[in-house]
Amino acid sequence: MSDLVKKDLGTVSAYKYAKLHGYTGTEDEFGVLMASYANVAQEASRSASSAAEAAQLATDEAGKATQSATNAHRDAETAATAKDDAVNAKDTTITTKNEVVEIKKTVDSAKQVAIDQAKDSEAWATGQRNGTDVPDTDKAFHNNAKYYNSLAASYAGDAQSAALNANKSATDAGTKAKEAKQSAQSASQSAEATRNLFNSIRVVDTTLEIGE
Repeated sequence: MSDLVKKDLGTVSAYKYAKLHGYTGTEDEFGVLMASYANVAQEASRSASSAAEAAQLATDEAGKATQSATNAHRDAETAATAKDDAVNAKDTTITTKNEVVEIKKTVDSAKQVAIDQAKDSEAWATGQRNGTDVPDTDKAFHNNAKYYNSLAASYAGDAQSAALNANKSATDAGTKAKEAKQSAQSASQSAEATRNLFNSIRVVDTTLEIGE
């Protein structure tokens, strides 16, 4: 029937053309029918327009959804990359932390070695650690520069005293030798006097004998 509405019938009325093709209604009924077809056509046109708009809207929404999906995929990739970067940064941080801990251990060890060496240096130099005399169990006990300097000073003092004593003994010996020499000289002189006296006595005795 829609073809009848659109077909150019020339001088033949649409009603008569419909009757020729089997329409059985009256001319008024045919008019009402034509009017309803016009409304149907308008409604169909409006529906088609609405459908087209809906289709366009759906296309737009599908485009938006596709873009959203693309953006979501890109965001997901970005998030995955960020996650990998975060994991790598965490691993790097942990590695750096471990390296810092090892460096601190090395520094602390070197510091302790330096402290021990400083204490040893003090002990070897003065026989003290942190200003306190080392015990006899310490390897630096009576085995340090200060101790040997003191010992050397003591030995030097003893040597000086011995030298002074030797000098005094030598002086005393010289004095006694001089006194002994003087005593010997005196004894010699006494012996000479005694000898002279004895000779004088003998001369006298001889003279007396001759006189008799």
